[in-house]
Amino acid sequence: MNARSSLTCLLSVAPVFLGTWAWLSPASAPPVAVSKEQPSLVFSEYLMHFGNEPIPPQPEVNATFLFRNVGSQPVSITETEPSCGCVTPRLSAQQVGPGESGRLTVPIKTATETPGFHEYTVTVKYTDPNPRAVTLSVKLTLPEKTVQVEPKAIYVIGQSTQAVEHAVTVTDMRETPLRVQTVSSSTPLFTPRIIDQNRNAEGSRAQIGVTIAEKLPRGIQRGIVQVVTSDPVTPVIHVPVMARGPDRRPGELVAVQPEQFRIVAMKGKQVPAVVEATMPASWKLSHIDAFPLELNAEFEKLDIGRDDLQQLRISISFSQLPAARIQDGVVTIHANDGDDMLTIPVQIVWPG
Repeated sequence: MNARSSLTCLLSVAPVFLGTWAWLSPASAPPVAVSKEQPSLVFSEYLMHFGNEPIPPQPEVNATFLFRNVGSQPVSITETEPSCGCVTPRLSAQQVGPGESGRLTVPIKTATETPGFHEYTVTVKYTDPNPRAVTLSVKLTLPEKTVQVEPKAIYVIGQSTQAVEHAVTVTDMRETPLRVQTVSSSTPLFTPRIIDQNRNAEGSRAQIGVTIAEKLPRGIQRGIVQVVTSDPVTPVIHVPVMARGPDRRPGELVAVQPEQFRIVAMKGKQVPAVVEATMPASWKLSHIDAFPLELNAEFEKLDIGRDDLQQLRISISFSQLPAARIQDGVVTIHANDGDDMLTIPVQIVWPG
C-alpha cells in the first residue's frame, strides 16, 4: 500500500475514532449517577465466629450483635428470621430513630444439636423507609455431650468465719441424662445437700449446696463432696473443697513433705504412697482416716530428736480399687479432740 492509499484509509476511519473520543471525553460524558440511599442499619459485626475448637458444653450460647441507625429516617425492624428453630432472636427495640442504637441477642439452644461445626444465621428485615434485609451469621463447634460439673472444686480463699453455702451444678445434656441420687462428704466440716433437680428436653440439671462450717480447725482444711448418680458411665463425682480456718498459733510448725499424696491405681501389687507430717509435740493424736473408703492409711512415729515437735510417716494404699475412676481423695489427721486437724490431699492417677 502506498502513502496515498494509507492516508485515504486513515481519513476514512477518522470519524469513528473522533466520535468515540468525543463520547469518552469528560466534557461530553453524562454525569455518573451515585446513589445516596445507603442502608441505614450498620452492625458492629456481621459474622461472629467462636473459633475452631469446641466451645465448653452449655445448654445455650448467646451471641449479641450491636447496631446503629446511621440514616436520617426512622428504621422499623419488621422481622428477624432464624435459620432453625434452635435460634430465638431477641431485639432490644423494633423502632430505631436516627442516631439511635440497639442490640440483637441470638440465643442458640445447643442441647439438642449434634456435636461438630455449625453455622446459624438470622436475616433481619427492616424499612428505612425502603425495604432492606441483612443476614448475620454465628459459627461455632459444639463438643461431645458429657456430664459437666461447675465449679469442679470449691476453694474459699479468705478465712471462714460463718457458715456459708456454696452451689455446685451438675449438668448432663446427653439423650439419657443422669440423676443425682445421694450426696455425702468426707468430713462434717463440709455439709452437702441437693437443692434442686430437674429434667427437660435439654437434659438434666442438679444443683447441690455445700455448707462450710462456721467454726473450722486452725489452718487450711480440705475435704471431698461425693455425688452418687444413676449413670453407669459416671457413677460417682468428686468435688474437692478447701477452706481456711483461723490462723495457727504463733510459732506453731505444721508441715507436710511432699505436700500431697500421689498414688497410682494399679491392679494387683500396690505401691504405697508415703508422706511425712510434722506437727507440735503438744498435739494429742486420736486417729487418722482416709477418703475414699477404699484407701487404707497407716502411720508410724519417727524419732527426730526434738521435744517440741513430732513427726509421722504416713503411707496409704488401696484395699481395693474404687469402682469409679475418681481422681481426688484426702487423708485427715485428727488431734486434740477435733480442735486441731491436718488434711492432706490425695491425687489418684489411673494409668492408660
